[in-house]
Amino acid sequence: MARKAVTKEPESSAGLPLNAPLVGHSGPQAAFIDAFSAGRMHHGWLLHGPKGVGKARFAAQAAAYLIAEQARQGTETLAVNVTHPDARLVTQGAHPDLHWIDRKTGSDGRKLPKTIPVGAVRSTLQKLQSTAAYGGCRVLVIDAVDELNVEGANALLKPLEEPSHQTVLLLVAHALNQVLPTIRSRCRHLAFGPLDGSDLQSVARALSETDISETLVELSDGRAGHMLTLARDPEAMAAYQSFCALAADAGGRPESRTLSERLMLAGTLGAMAPESRDLLLGLIEDWLSRRLRGKAEPPGLPTPPSLSDLRAKKALADLWSEHTAAVRTHVAINLNISERIMVLFDRLDQVYSHG
Repeated sequence: MARKAVTKEPESSAGLPLNAPLVGHSGPQAAFIDAFSAGRMHHGWLLHGPKGVGKARFAAQAAAYLIAEQARQGTETLAVNVTHPDARLVTQGAHPDLHWIDRKTGSDGRKLPKTIPVGAVRSTLQKLQSTAAYGGCRVLVIDAVDELNVEGANALLKPLEEPSHQTVLLLVAHALNQVLPTIRSRCRHLAFGPLDGSDLQSVARALSETDISETLVELSDGRAGHMLTLARDPEAMAAYQSFCALAADAGGRPESRTLSERLMLAGTLGAMAPESRDLLLGLIEDWLSRRLRGKAEPPGLPTPPSLSDLRAKKALADLWSEHTAAVRTHVAINLNISERIMVLFDRLDQVYSHG
């Protein structure tokens, strides 16, 4: 069968290299290959787990394996020969039988929307009604399905109920409880957990041009994507180091110099680009989580003394709950996030003065 020429620029791209091996997640990989090899390939797969652990990377590799049939390198892994023309098209996001939807789709370089536009979903689903360009499998990846609005999520129900011939949907989900039950019940689930330290180092060597320190590996908490983002954002990391130094001395009434340094950090946070700001806020949330678990900070970062008083521990738990909810509210409606950080320091003083 003659192949149709690709004459237009791709509308979206997987944006993930296939020239490095898929690291870790042996369970999901084995389950997917087993279903494929046994002729039991489900039409809808829900890839769920913490953000940054490699679900989208897995989806890109699985899509390449399904679409680039001639490029497969066996049946034991999802590896493909990246020099094969079909695999190169997948890598470039230009293969006509691969459709990739995320919040960047259709954004034209503007500020990313908070949800995936429903129009991107509907227009792509319309394309899936046509015959596969290369006569094989077609794949739709949505990264992430819990970032769809209600209309976009409902639009997925029909293709999941009445799947098109040789069409596979790979749906990434960061928060499974935020995915419609009607979508969850129509998909086969693959659960993804954090990577261990050796796997993270393998990812770092394969995908990063930057040296990855042990501190970054531990801060990532098993999330490869998070680790690489940290490595590429020195501004956020420098601000987090300042936060750790200030938070380690929390307790009692702060000196004027300490108060001034806190105000400087809060001002820095308020002036950050949204991506760096969100990264730093996530690091601070993780810091609170480690304090609740009594876990030390990674090497090179100071750790506050452990809390022994039960009331102080209860206050810290309440603070974690209050802070995480408040940050989400501040970000959602564009409130001054600098004020929230000053409130956090004030509450930490109260907690550690009784610890």
